[in-house]
Amino acid sequence: MKAEDFTEQICKRILNENTDIYSNLLENTDVNEATDVNWQKVLEVYQKLEESERNRFKGFVRQIITDTISSTFAVLDGMTWLENQTDDFVLSHSKTKLNGNLQDIFLARIEKNS
Repeated sequence: MKAEDFTEQICKRILNENTDIYSNLLENTDVNEATDVNWQKVLEVYQKLEESERNRFKGFVRQIITDTISSTFAVLDGMTWLENQTDDFVLSHSKTKLNGNLQDIFLARIEKNS
């Protein structure tokens, strides 16, 4: 697997699938059936929104997921360091190093698909 393939799979499996999962949960979860207090509060707010506002809200959820993936790739690429991190991370698959440009590849893919 190459870095480009890895980021494509992350887009499919994390960004797209989680966006769909959250969208489905927002649309189909009854507030009274939600067991998490924070989720109940979000559902209460979401259900008061007009359709156009709901679409913007779901777009915001997608942006949060995108930013989280991008920030994680920045750490893996060595662009950002974690507290107490003393060495670079190495992400590999079948002895092929994947990280180094993951964030750039990911953001280019996001921009291309926007």
